[in-house]
Amino acid sequence: MLPTIRGIRVHNALKAKVKGLNPFLSPADDDPAT
Repeated sequence: MLPTIRGIRVHNALKAKVKGLNPFLSPADDDPAT
C-alpha cells in the first residue's frame, strides 16, 4: 500500500527528529523525493 502525502510528511518529520537526536547518522537513507 502506497503511503499517503500526510503519511510521508509524518514519516519525514519523524526522520528529521531522529536526525536531530542522532547527528552522526548518514543522510544516505533519505527518500529520493526529499
